[in-house]
Amino acid sequence: MKKILILLLVGVFVGSMFFVGIGCKVEKAVEEAAPAEEEAAEEPVVAEEVTTVAEDAKPGEGLVIYFQVGGEPGDPYAEPVIQGAKRAAEIWGCEIIWQAGQWDPVKIMAQFTEAIAAQPDGIATVGVMDVVAARPAFEEAIELGIPVVTYQYPLPELTEEFKDQGCAFFGLDMYPTGVAHAKATIDGAGLKAGDRILIYDHIESDARSELTQGVLDYAEEQGMIIDWLINPTEHILSVEHATEVIAGYTAAHPDTKAIITWHGYFSADSEVILRGSGYTDPDQIYFTGADITPGSIEALESGWTDLLADALLSMQGYFVVNQLVLDKLYKIPGLGIDIVPTYHTWESIQPIIPLIEECGR
Repeated sequence: MKKILILLLVGVFVGSMFFVGIGCKVEKAVEEAAPAEEEAAEEPVVAEEVTTVAEDAKPGEGLVIYFQVGGEPGDPYAEPVIQGAKRAAEIWGCEIIWQAGQWDPVKIMAQFTEAIAAQPDGIATVGVMDVVAARPAFEEAIELGIPVVTYQYPLPELTEEFKDQGCAFFGLDMYPTGVAHAKATIDGAGLKAGDRILIYDHIESDARSELTQGVLDYAEEQGMIIDWLINPTEHILSVEHATEVIAGYTAAHPDTKAIITWHGYFSADSEVILRGSGYTDPDQIYFTGADITPGSIEALESGWTDLLADALLSMQGYFVVNQLVLDKLYKIPGLGIDIVPTYHTWESIQPIIPLIEECGR
């Protein structure tokens, strides 16, 4: 089923590119006709000019989408998502209004309510809200005919319930992603039963904790000693706080062999965190992170980050906007993709760095 959905989305991409291509072809035709027009300057080509304007129009012009980016524009997580969303918006011709929530579920919930009040043509939200708190807002959006697409982190109960009315999800299949995260770390670091792992990650109260639970369960099944230290909302973007917490843990447990996180900031700033925790050489401990960003690629190259999960953030942004426009214009609801990430070391990522720089990830 997922393969079918992906093929459909690829087809939409090609189709949407066709709309853009129409404008290009018409402009070329006008240019080629220029010499003939010069010879017969007394005959204005009014009809052709009108046709050009009409054919240049993009199908999504006039549509407005509110897009919640989770972090802040320019930060390691948000920027790839934003770039992907902008590409889709350019193809369709729609407008995006950005909302930055600093990964605070309360703030993101408030922004979601503000977006509904504006009655846009679609809303994209990162799924870190409390499901119970979000339900009335989702119901209001559906009643107003506003499609809502969640990305990165799911709100599965709401997405499934309102799937036929405009709700969809593009992002991480949380628990399997956690399992994959643990397995990739254990395999990459060559760990064995009895080795100690620290996971420093998300709070317990929303879908993000399911990823952490997948890490815990798999590591325990493999006989690892694993501890979970929670990254609280008030310090969720703080490298300084992460350094303090991890330094305290590794000082008490010098036998720690690996550290796991799902955090773009920490993955890019692993050297700061690990040096602040007393490590002088990247080979002293294995560090697994997430999000393909310029900073995290540099951390791979330096060796302070050993392994990076690739959740295709740019593609998430692209497909979210694509789906909102498809639903609004053509009543095609509920298309989505559950992502289980692939993983990169410095060796494996080098061949695709030019592609990442060209089109994001």
